Amino acid sequence: GGSVTEGAGPAKFTDGYAYQFFRAMKATYAPGDGSNLIFDNAGLSGTSSLTGVVRYKKDVIDVLGQTPDLLIVEFAVNDGGEPVFQRSFEALVRDALVANPETAVMAIYAAATYGNTSGPKKAVADNYAIPQINILDIVNEGIKNGTFTKEQFYSDYVHPTYEGHQVMCEALMTVVATA
Repeated sequence: GGSVTEGAGPAKFTDGYAYQFFRAMKATYAPGDGSNLIFDNAGLSGTSSLTGVVRYKKDVIDVLGQTPDLLIVEFAVNDGGEPVFQRSFEALVRDALVANPETAVMAIYAAATYGNTSGPKKAVADNYAIPQINILDIVNEGIKNGTFTKEQFYSDYVHPTYEGHQVMCEALMTVVATA
């Protein structure tokens, strides 16, 4: 993913959803101290799926020394609507599943005040039967029903606040719990 995955928004990047999710996974599913889990946040500000497909081997597989057991992919606020982004998103998902069919792949589509590009990605995720979460739908519904305000979720036009990252973490944990 891009800057949202990297942890932009809260005062400390380690309060981003990816880090919160890792801590929640350790607390919920890892025996003992959780040292059997390895975390690699390959989120990098400005990264689109076009760049992500190139970075996957070097910044994920090579860093871990193996294919991941769980890969979470997020490019919905950095990709444009052009077909090349849908194809690169699909290439990344396909590459991960071909390298290791046992890798669990999940797609999360971050929200921005200007929307996101979840539409073309949904077709890919549906085709590969991978779980997906559209945070934009959650945010818009939460704002509409008064659960939170736009200012409570967004620190600027795209990056979530600490609480916004919590929403993303909770959405991921819900998918894991139901999987």
